[in-house]
Amino acid sequence: MRDMCVPISSLWDTFQSTLEESISRNIPTKNAKLKDGYPWITRDIRKLIRKRDRWYKRMKKSGNNHDASKFKELKRKTQQEMRRAYWKYIDGIVTPEPNEECDNNRKRFWTFIKHRRSDGNSVPPLKRNGVLHPDPTDKANILNNQFQQAFSDSVNVTSEEFKQRCKMEGQYPEINDIVYLRKEF
Repeated sequence: MRDMCVPISSLWDTFQSTLEESISRNIPTKNAKLKDGYPWITRDIRKLIRKRDRWYKRMKKSGNNHDASKFKELKRKTQQEMRRAYWKYIDGIVTPEPNEECDNNRKRFWTFIKHRRSDGNSVPPLKRNGVLHPDPTDKANILNNQFQQAFSDSVNVTSEEFKQRCKMEGQYPEINDIVYLRKEF
């Protein structure tokens, strides 16, 4: 029987190290590759890409004209197949088969549109006092000051002061007051 005076922390360390060793020895692991690439890239196109890349390496090593021409031919063929597959994929989304479910196609269409958007989430460099500020902290401070000024307590400004602040003098003609007459029947 074991000695009863062993501290609990050393028992815990022994248990933990034994468990971790057993896990690493007995549980198989595999690094799963995340699905990267595009839905229109087929297995055949991937084969072409790998073949093209092999010929590229061969061309770089040898410097042979034959290898260069073979690489250019494979590059052209790969590009053609990728473009053909892409437009076939787009055609399948935009003009679906008649027997396809309408909701599924609508979802595919809007998913494609959403992924095609390229509007960046970042704020472009902001200009203050004639100087561009690309730093995120500076941009945050500039926007903060702008919003504080815009949403602070309102100041009574006459139309002349407003025109002067906005530099609108002479740009727009004056209009007369609009009178609304309501006729009752």
